[in-house]
Amino acid sequence: MMIKNTDSLQRSLIAIFGFTILSILVLTLLAYLQARTEEQNREMASLGNQKIVLVQSLVRSVVQAEASQRAYFLSGQPAYKEEVQDTVAQLGDEMAKLEQVDAMLPPASVNHTSRLLLLINKRVGQLESKLAMPFEQGLKAVTQSIQGQEGKQMMDGLRDIADQINQQERRFITERAAIANQSARQRIHLLLGAAILNLLLLSLAYRVVRKATDRNAQLLEEVNHKTSEIASINEFSSNLQSCSNVNEAHELFRHYMQRLFPECSGALYIMRSSRNLLHMATSWNEGDAAFEEAMEPRDCWALRRGKTHEIVDMNTELSCRHLNHDSRASLCVPLISQSETIGMLHLRLEDKKLLPAVRERSDSMIHHISAALSGIFLREALREHSIRDPMTQLFNRRYLEESIAREQVRARRNHSQFTVVMTDIDHFKTFNDTYGHQAGDAVIKAFASLLQNNLRGEDVICRYGGEEFLILLVGATHEQGMDRAEILRHTTTTLEVNLNGVSLPPISASWGVATFPTHGESWEGIISTADAALYLSKRNGRNRVSSATELTKPNVINADSVE
Repeated sequence: MMIKNTDSLQRSLIAIFGFTILSILVLTLLAYLQARTEEQNREMASLGNQKIVLVQSLVRSVVQAEASQRAYFLSGQPAYKEEVQDTVAQLGDEMAKLEQVDAMLPPASVNHTSRLLLLINKRVGQLESKLAMPFEQGLKAVTQSIQGQEGKQMMDGLRDIADQINQQERRFITERAAIANQSARQRIHLLLGAAILNLLLLSLAYRVVRKATDRNAQLLEEVNHKTSEIASINEFSSNLQSCSNVNEAHELFRHYMQRLFPECSGALYIMRSSRNLLHMATSWNEGDAAFEEAMEPRDCWALRRGKTHEIVDMNTELSCRHLNHDSRASLCVPLISQSETIGMLHLRLEDKKLLPAVRERSDSMIHHISAALSGIFLREALREHSIRDPMTQLFNRRYLEESIAREQVRARRNHSQFTVVMTDIDHFKTFNDTYGHQAGDAVIKAFASLLQNNLRGEDVICRYGGEEFLILLVGATHEQGMDRAEILRHTTTTLEVNLNGVSLPPISASWGVATFPTHGESWEGIISTADAALYLSKRNGRNRVSSATELTKPNVINADSVE
């Protein structure tokens, strides 16, 4: 998604900068054309000014030539004649310049310049012709011209044409100046427009980059969050597989669910071995809405269908019975391992918009959880089979040896003690032969249940072999062990055993008690001592409790000899 977003950003920036470059080129061209138009119009205006200056200079030169001619014929001095000739030569140069300037200007509707030049040439011709006459004849011709107003009329015509040219050129200059000023203003507007457009395009590019950067930052944050989630899920799965028992797994499950689903409340349900009931193993963030302690598989649509079931609106969707009319969005995820349902993960949340994200998160981890829990249950079952007696469900000798060795280390470290009670059902072989093995099994089961119901949870009860049992009383003194054994002995005599509705005869048991470290320095020695005390009880008439302390008394030897 980030690559796709980067490609989109590149395309957008290329389009923006391409349009920016194109607009700069177009606006630059337009500004150049406007500047060129302004320059041309100002050049035309300058030519118009030059034309006006040349026309005025020609008129002055003609007037000066006439004045010099009159001065020559009136004074007869050659210097005036030379002035006329010089002025006429100057007139030729100025007329050539005027023709050149006029050619550079746009043609007018009425060409006054040609009329002016024609009239000047005519007047110059008159002046030169009179200068070529002999002095007396020339003076006469000038006098006649002055008297006949010929020169005055021609000069008035020259001035009129010059005025018309000046007016025409001033209008031309005014128009060209206006056009030049307009071009200058337009160029300024174009430059301002180009600057504003470029600023807008740069602003747009900045917004696009900023948006893409924010999006990339958001995507990066999502990736980091997803990576963190995956790391937490992997850590959860690894730690879950390292759990030594189911209770530890449940506590670990609760810890990680609060961490992975902080927005949810939830519960973990585990399928019982009977396959007809699920019990709640653990829950988190319950608040006021408590979860069902137990449910049947048919109470949940996820368990019925074997796939995740989510509910956003209870009024329009299939609702599970175990929800108890909770209006929050919910998610039921079955835990399936090797095609067998082992439990169900149930989540509830207030914000219904978060449900898709919660489902995605649960889907990514549910297989790991199912496999890990299945492994723990399998290890627990194998361990139970290895340390439990299949008939009585009491611990076997293997577990007892592990427990008593551990308790011995603890007692030595803490300078404490523990007591071992060995017991055996009296005359069990005779009972078994008389009433059958089924009756014997019923007696053993009932006796095992009696021991479990009358001892503490931390005490270890073991079926040591056949009808023989061993009890490890954790932290108990010898006196406490004797008292507990006496209570159990008396309770045994009141035990009622039924087989197929028929009451079996009452039973009794013999008991031997030994305490570490009083009666031995090793757990093997303590068990042997307790076993010896048990046989002492049997020798002394059965249905009694004997202490390991009695083994050192003289009457023990007498008992042995009697036996």
